[in-house]
Amino acid sequence: MGTTNVMCKQSHPQLLPLGSNEDYSLHKWVVSPGNEIAYRWVIQAPQLAASRMAYISGESGKTHLACIFVRLLNGALIQSPSGLPRDLLEGLDCVAIDSVDDFDEQWLFDAFNILKERNAYALFTSKRPVQNFILSDLRSRMMSIPSFKLGELDDELMRNVAIKRFSDLGMSIDDDSLTYLLMRIPRSFTAINEWVTRLDESSSMLKRKISRSMIRGLLDEVGNER
Repeated sequence: MGTTNVMCKQSHPQLLPLGSNEDYSLHKWVVSPGNEIAYRWVIQAPQLAASRMAYISGESGKTHLACIFVRLLNGALIQSPSGLPRDLLEGLDCVAIDSVDDFDEQWLFDAFNILKERNAYALFTSKRPVQNFILSDLRSRMMSIPSFKLGELDDELMRNVAIKRFSDLGMSIDDDSLTYLLMRIPRSFTAINEWVTRLDESSSMLKRKISRSMIRGLLDEVGNER
């Protein structure tokens, strides 16, 4: 069994490209009204006798859910647009195909049929809705399985995710400093994780609590101050 540096444990780690230090573990997920239905399907997947395949669309959180899915079911996460040889795909009982927007639609159609025939667990993620597929046979296949759309990463969820990330590291941040930070970084889980890590390192190095002035200084260093 292997692991990758995105902390997404799998039986086929070579299928997941390296290059991210983001923690996609279950305890890092923050449930919100915009993602709860998709999240509930993912964590209940091991008990599903039917509807073992699903499609999740949206801007943020897809890869995280895909990692949770394959960890729960000891599956493989596929992110390469080149896909996999047919014989290898036929040997998998659980697959998450992440960011299908970059994949060849004929390959996806064949993969769907192989996984369906095996009664395998499969999760497909995309920025776009199912209706956007050009290949009609693929579109009809995807429309036959449960589909979930992740809600936008709103201010409340951004704040809750940031608070949880700081808490996981045993850190605290006052409301004013947190508001200042969130107004000046991109609206994404990746940005939150990067800035929590950066502030944790700065706080440890300077032996100071996180403050607005510390945040301002780091923003100046990376050129993100507005």
